[in-house]
Amino acid sequence: MPDEYQMLREKVALEYGFALYRNYMPKQAAEILKIDLSTIKRWTGKKRILSKKFGSDGVRYMGIELADVIIKGTRPWDDTPSDNSSSDNTSSDSEKAPLPGIAAGAREAGPSASLSARRILRKPSSD
Repeated sequence: MPDEYQMLREKVALEYGFALYRNYMPKQAAEILKIDLSTIKRWTGKKRILSKKFGSDGVRYMGIELADVIIKGTRPWDDTPSDNSSSDNTSSDSEKAPLPGIAAGAREAGPSASLSARRILRKPSSD
């Protein structure tokens, strides 16, 4: 599984146009994740995204951490329903809310590596 997951990270990094083993400033990381700078700062404070201390008061984000956020989102990685789901609603998850890491209202062009990653990681292993 680690090799498969690493390949997913590489595909996500290629699709979003960033390097996995490079440090990014908060503004750059926010642009990659297509979120506001205040959101990435809030996520950092809540430990929803890992950061590294840089200098006396700065932080940096590794590209590999950004890939993980795109693949997994910022919530715990499990199969629990999202907060906006209801038992009366029978529509698919993709109609309820945008995928983690996708800006609200944004449209994906073609197959997404992050969507593929979520599908692969949810499938039971048939080893």
